[in-house]
Amino acid sequence: MYKLGILGTCNTHAEIFSGLFNKYQDNIEKRGRQDNLNEHGRQDNPGNLENHSKRENHGKQGNPDNTDKYDSFDFYGFGRAGVEYIFGFDTEKTKEIASAYSINNAVTDVSEMYDNVDAAMVIFRHGMYHAQYAIPFLKRRIPVFVDKPFTISEKDALSIIKAAEKYNTPLMGGSSLKYAPDTMVVKELLFNEAKTIKTAALNFPATTKNPYGNLHFYGSHLVELALEIFGYDCISVNSFEKNGTVTAVLGYDKYNITLNFIPDSKRSYCVIFTEKDTIIREIDLSLVFKEQMHRFMDMLDTKVNPQDLSCLYKSVKVVNAVIKSYEKNREVILKN
Repeated sequence: MYKLGILGTCNTHAEIFSGLFNKYQDNIEKRGRQDNLNEHGRQDNPGNLENHSKRENHGKQGNPDNTDKYDSFDFYGFGRAGVEYIFGFDTEKTKEIASAYSINNAVTDVSEMYDNVDAAMVIFRHGMYHAQYAIPFLKRRIPVFVDKPFTISEKDALSIIKAAEKYNTPLMGGSSLKYAPDTMVVKELLFNEAKTIKTAALNFPATTKNPYGNLHFYGSHLVELALEIFGYDCISVNSFEKNGTVTAVLGYDKYNITLNFIPDSKRSYCVIFTEKDTIIREIDLSLVFKEQMHRFMDMLDTKVNPQDLSCLYKSVKVVNAVIKSYEKNREVILKN
């Protein structure tokens, strides 16, 4: 049994992740039904994201040959881990979550976790806190999950990654959207179409002004979704802001794709134009937390990062380029 420590209780992710692991038996009994774990629409929400989670059985569409796994908590392996420690800036809120999810230790000093957890989940709402809390665990060779946004600054992102590499400690993080079954489906559909892509467009809710890192707060979702589908080798960003909505053009070697960061956007789509066809796919979010934590469990089992760490850095860099482009009203060239 892996003993987990959560750092950050200022958003509903603390409750969702605690529920996945510590309410395992309850979840087994709810198998096959949409329950309170499919609540991406009620987290830190700049728009009504509940409409994203409308399909009841995503497995039939995303993986027609293996439909049952998406309703099976045994498949995800959540019964092999439990949240034992939790820390948050709001002491009372932290105690409430600990009580609700049977977390034995609500601590006010993070150092109490160092010798007592097998992995840490750093999930503060604002990405500016992530480096200072993640790095001490990495230095102690304790695997770390860092929630979205991975960081706000590129310097912080590099600091986390360098610590993971120096101490040979497993690390993952960022947006859960890159693990959505629809994301995997689109990537598969593009496998034989990559050379024929003409352009594409994606959208997701995000706001440019909020107390939690502005566009980073939710814009990181859309950027990571795009990079996961089309590749992390984009070379330029040209973005424009009007009335709170941001349109960004990511330049690749052979084509451009357009990202639309839309406050209060109700549904998210990926539309791809190729020489042969037009691919239109709605991105369903109902399974993203389960899929993300499944990768987390795999990382703990194998000690292998689920993603090249350079991808986490590139995602932060692209979000900052989007912001810089619309603020400075100029194209930003992305250097390696």
